[in-house]
Amino acid sequence: MPLDRVKLLYTSLISTLTRLRDILLDMNPDTLLPWGTIFANHHNVRVLCDLCGLTWDEKQEMTATVWGESGFDNNAICLNLSDGTFRSTSYQLIDVDIEDLNEKGLTVTSIDAGLCQWNDKYHGNEIDTFHAVNDSERAVRLMCSYWIAARNNPAIKDEWVAHKNGRYKIMLGRV
Repeated sequence: MPLDRVKLLYTSLISTLTRLRDILLDMNPDTLLPWGTIFANHHNVRVLCDLCGLTWDEKQEMTATVWGESGFDNNAICLNLSDGTFRSTSYQLIDVDIEDLNEKGLTVTSIDAGLCQWNDKYHGNEIDTFHAVNDSERAVRLMCSYWIAARNNPAIKDEWVAHKNGRYKIMLGRV
């Protein structure tokens, strides 16, 4: 590729990124973005932590836990299996994966779903798999309520594997 073409593409990219930065800087920081991209999901988790009254440290810890659980993918699914293992998949492939597992003699004992990886066995009366995936705001607000309850009982946070095994700590400096 000729050097002039590279310079033109680079200049165009910088111009686009500058316009995007200016748009984002003009936004109200408490504005929720449309859910779906990792960037928007990350932003929205942090906004909802603020709106729900979490402290700075709680917001950091919860955001890192969400990152460790789902990577900010609102379609993330973890199928917990009868043999004690799990299979990560996406909401769109869940039926195919369950059928495949059944053919191998494995059964799904529970499902962790969405950004916050809500488990249908333990939290299905609060939020079902469909809403954990398709109503991310509800899922995050519910997780915020657990973080607030954890002020009196810190062990509540260990309901999330990424918190219990400490994986969230790896993310803390990057949220």
